[in-house]
Amino acid sequence: MLNSNNLKKVLINTSFFRITYVILSFLETLIFIDYIAFCAKCVVLIWGVFLLFYFIFREPEKLNIKYKKTALLFIFSGLITIFLNISPDFSVNLTFVYHSVMCFFIFFGIKNNTKEKYVKKEINFILLFFVVFSCLTSISGILFLLLKPNLGIKFLIAQDRFTGFYTNSNLTAFVSAVSVVSVYLFNEINININQRLKFLLNFSTFVNILSLFLSDSNASFILIAVYFIIKFFITKIINFSSVKKINFLKEFLYSAFMITIFFLVLFLLRNFVQNIMSYFINNICSTKNIKIDNITTENSVLNTVNNNSIKENIKIGRENYKKNQDISSGRIILFKQGIRLFLTHPIFGIGRGNLVNFGNYYINGGLIFSDLHNSYLTILVSYGIVGFSLFMFFCVGTILKLFYEIFKKKYSKNLFIIIDFFSILSAYLAHATFEKGILSEMTFMVIYFWIMLGFSYSFIED
Repeated sequence: MLNSNNLKKVLINTSFFRITYVILSFLETLIFIDYIAFCAKCVVLIWGVFLLFYFIFREPEKLNIKYKKTALLFIFSGLITIFLNISPDFSVNLTFVYHSVMCFFIFFGIKNNTKEKYVKKEINFILLFFVVFSCLTSISGILFLLLKPNLGIKFLIAQDRFTGFYTNSNLTAFVSAVSVVSVYLFNEINININQRLKFLLNFSTFVNILSLFLSDSNASFILIAVYFIIKFFITKIINFSSVKKINFLKEFLYSAFMITIFFLVLFLLRNFVQNIMSYFINNICSTKNIKIDNITTENSVLNTVNNNSIKENIKIGRENYKKNQDISSGRIILFKQGIRLFLTHPIFGIGRGNLVNFGNYYINGGLIFSDLHNSYLTILVSYGIVGFSLFMFFCVGTILKLFYEIFKKKYSKNLFIIIDFFSILSAYLAHATFEKGILSEMTFMVIYFWIMLGFSYSFIED
């Protein structure tokens, strides 16, 4: 029975809060249920307000995160920004600042607000959730596209890119990429894994790499590439720490060459997979549909063949690069527009919620998209030089701390887990240059960074 004491335990359970918020953020990326998940997430955000106030007045020690002063200064500068730029989107701006508070103190502060014995369970649950659900959504999307191409093309492919059951192809690619990374991290954290789970992990990796190729996202491809490169070279450096410098240099250069070749092959493989899938959809799958229709009258057969013959072939992969010289998909234009907005309010910024309205006011025709598609530029424009400097100090400091843990405490039992987290976070920060991440949205793509950052610090030994 749920009495007041049990309800209180649930409401102040930060682990349960994070799991709920992450799952809802993930579900928000899926078509058909995105609005339901969004509404449920709004309720959870209200729960987060209660959680923060409880810690402030009852257990303030749980808010003593690393770089606390920097985080508080950033939040304070965000509030100044809001009041300097009061607009109809005041509540939206306030919500963005509140979301930052939640990211800093509930997600990054995992080590402070959650007992160590529960952290590993939380990590394993969230990683397996990513792996299982991404595998299910990816494989079901691919199979549906192959089995029902005429219907699947209408909502599983957008602008010649595979979206699957996600709201856009960039999210499809991002979820696929982080799920592949989650498999490696799960294997690093858990030594003894049974055969069934190993099969699931390997199958999920294969399916999500296929989904990543079909979604044709360069940003998520960079995320995967940077993750493996950093992980590989850090492991090499640690293993060769006692070897002569000349031998290490030779090994390092050889490894760099082989990695370059490997990723060139991956790019070619991506094009090959896209062409194969296009062929299946346009020929084999379409042929099956025609044969089924052949059961009917002779006239209907002729009609089916004629309709199929004039149907435009589907080509997965952004072939429009040849037609459109802007291979940045509008990011270069957005960067220029972002700089123009930044120059209007360079000190404290314009506020994240004012991005579109200020774009309409200061830029002829407004922003070409509703977001700048560059996390760092978004923070700079939204919070100005003051907020941007404070956040970058926090961001660089946290990453350098992980780097320090790797090379100064290389005999730690958690060494390779920390290497994995460092590689993931570094790859994400590279990816954030091209996408809406870190603090620019209240989405799965954003909260993924904070949950990984919080988990990474839970493995640092005091």
